[in-house]
Amino acid sequence: YCRFRRLRDYSPGAAMTESLLSRFDSLALTENDLVVIVGLEFSRQHNFEPARVLDSSGERLKVQLLHGSRKGLSIRRGNLLKMSRAQDRTALLTRIVWERQLELRVARAFLVEKFHGEEGLALEVAKHFSPRETLALTSGYSLGRMVPEWSAVGIERGGLVWRPLHGRAPGGPRVHGADRVPDGIVRIDCAVVSVGAGRFVVAGGCDDHPGRTSRFFASAFEYDAIARAAAPLPAMPTARHGCGGAHIDGKVYIVGGTYVQPDGAADAVVLDLGARGGGWQPLEDLPPRAGGGPSSGGQLAFAPVAAVWGRLVVLARTTTPGVHESEGAVLWAYNTLRPECGWRAVKTSRTPPSSRATSDLCPAELGVSAHGAVEWGQHLLVSSGRPARAPGYTGVAPRIAALPCRVSCFRFLLPPDEPGKWAFQQQHGEGFSITNVPLWTVGEWSSLGEVSSAGRVGADLSVVQGGLYISGGVDEGRGGRFDGSTARWEGRYEDLPPPLDTRGLLARVAREGDAASAGPAPPVEYAAKLLADPDARRSAAAASDSTEQRVRYESSLHVRSLALDEPHVQRLLSRLPACTLTAAKGEGGRSGWRTVDSLALPTAMHAHSAITVPLLPSGGSPAAEGASPSRR
Repeated sequence: YCRFRRLRDYSPGAAMTESLLSRFDSLALTENDLVVIVGLEFSRQHNFEPARVLDSSGERLKVQLLHGSRKGLSIRRGNLLKMSRAQDRTALLTRIVWERQLELRVARAFLVEKFHGEEGLALEVAKHFSPRETLALTSGYSLGRMVPEWSAVGIERGGLVWRPLHGRAPGGPRVHGADRVPDGIVRIDCAVVSVGAGRFVVAGGCDDHPGRTSRFFASAFEYDAIARAAAPLPAMPTARHGCGGAHIDGKVYIVGGTYVQPDGAADAVVLDLGARGGGWQPLEDLPPRAGGGPSSGGQLAFAPVAAVWGRLVVLARTTTPGVHESEGAVLWAYNTLRPECGWRAVKTSRTPPSSRATSDLCPAELGVSAHGAVEWGQHLLVSSGRPARAPGYTGVAPRIAALPCRVSCFRFLLPPDEPGKWAFQQQHGEGFSITNVPLWTVGEWSSLGEVSSAGRVGADLSVVQGGLYISGGVDEGRGGRFDGSTARWEGRYEDLPPPLDTRGLLARVAREGDAASAGPAPPVEYAAKLLADPDARRSAAAASDSTEQRVRYESSLHVRSLALDEPHVQRLLSRLPACTLTAAKGEGGRSGWRTVDSLALPTAMHAHSAITVPLLPSGGSPAAEGASPSRR
């Protein structure tokens, strides 16, 4: 290592030397680094346990376990994986799959024999399996009190059990480093953002009911679910309550929640995790209609925030009076590839029930705030929250008639880098108007059915081991009953509406154009009536039951080198059929949801976050853990 340092100034390959130095630096362990122990032949009970480096000198390093007995050990460097190194985290998750995945455990002897004992080849096989995951809960609120405990689902003697991760009880489990986090990690109504490989950024919130808390938080921290450790991050410029967040390309975005400190606070801030010593930077404010900007008083709060197919999206209630009969919610998108476009209202293919509603309104069944939300692949899943109220309220609403808990799915139809604009047609009595919007702002809603007839305000959605779950919530319209159940959607990701096949769309538009034109068809690039293949839609409708909904696409046509009023375009528009939008369904019946009794929450609550974390072995013998959760 020292020789490389001395050669750096003399070697003609300075760039290569710097690269090697960077690699050595990432591999080197220093005092207080967090590691995970792997590959011990003896003292196997310590495999997969997190530890802190005490002394990095010598062939064997002195480490201290972070949890349990917190005993000191002497471990070879080759048996330690560095948690701040992305490659080591990935290697750890792959190793857990190899040692704990049921299919691989059954075939272990056969594979080891075929690979002649080469562990590297075995791990390559393990990479083809999804990382093992489980459900974890952060602090919540229930029956007038805080629920401070963090907990996670584990496997014990073949069954699912909730295991505490952190609490206030003396002598109980604690998240390592929680005492060093300003304001602590026990908080509700905060943003909890997954940044990958079991790491989360938590920002804002408060430690009691917002009506009686002493203050709201601007602090932020990173939670490492593998090491069960927390570390402070730079504080946001202002306190936020009821904020949300998302992660895109190494940056964390926090949106909303500034009603507690509206003066001069930006609607959104962004933190670049790769910039050393950098802090939170302001992002462009949302339009006043979304409760954004200095004139709104920071009304943007309790709004789902997510990263959907490369776009930052916020589901915000509208605040402009007189736009339609009752207040609704609009999905706003910020394209990080086109920041000059700012925030744009997403145009949707689904027509809301009211004929007077604007074309960018979300389904009325979702309500306007306090939803549960999660990203799933290229889709956004949202559960019903509080229903619409008169414009102007801020903070926490009083108890009102609750909406039944339903879950809706949103997808963008085209990639974020799609160029050009869309000619969007909206009916007005006998006539219609056409508005040009960017192609990347067009999407579609579909329904995943009703979870329960009772409301679940403040519930949260999570995707664990390829399944969609909803947990917690409160029915504000029925005496404030808190729900401690967890329900699972019976469908799979493949049952959601797929992304648009752009090549197939172009080919179909070309065929339609040739048939509609008297002469050679001009170059037509997109037809909004064909956002989804009509034949496939009709086939799905024929196989579905009464859950299907007949709707009319309001989009008309985008042509880059052709005017909308040309005869060829009008003939093409007149021949495009209406489409049928059907509810996405699983295999479990009409609603597609069922309660999972073994996942009932330790405490019925809301205002928590349900997060997906790596399922770590309990240590020691694999037999003590039982089968993989993917089998349950």
